[in-house]
Parts: sequence; structure tokens; C-alpha cells
Amino acid sequence: MCKRSRLIWQWVLGGQFALVITDQTTPDMTSMVLARRLLEDRPGIPIILDMGYIEKVTKDGAAKLCIREVMMKSVVMRDLARSVRKILDGQV
Repeated sequence: MCKRSRLIWQWVLGGQFALVITDQTTPDMTSMVLARRLLEDRPGIPIILDMGYIEKVTKDGAAKLCIREVMMKSVVMRDLARSVRKILDGQV
């Protein structure tokens, strides 16, 4: 894990973020690996996955990992804001 990723990881695990929004492909690992590791270390943290192409396998895997929302690129800011609000309000 690169230095920047480690710093962000520490912030998330330290409770400085209420939710995580991630792309399918990140510099150090896939979003599924990231989600699995985050949920092991901080159970219940809401995760929104942004991806360019959704396969049924990926969407099913996201659901199994308790990823709260899967959004397609290009995400409209209004839609992202609605998803974040629903998650933070406990509706998802």
C-alpha cells in the first residue's frame, strides 16, 4: 500500500469519515478487496461503489459485502448527494 493510501486508511479506520465512496479500480487494490478489508476493520461503515460497467457477478458480490450503493459512471452529483443522504439517514 502506498504512503497516501495508508494515510487515508488510517483516517477511515480512525472514524474520521462517515462513509467511503470508491471507484471499482483503485491504485493498490480492487474496490471489492478494499470493501472487504474496511468492513473487517470497521464493520458497518457505509460504502458506495462507483463503476463504469456493472456485471451481475460484481453487483452480487457488492451486495454480499454490504456495499450500500453501486452507481454507474458518470455519476450525476445530485444522484450521488441523494445516495449519500439516504445512507447517512439510515434509509439504505
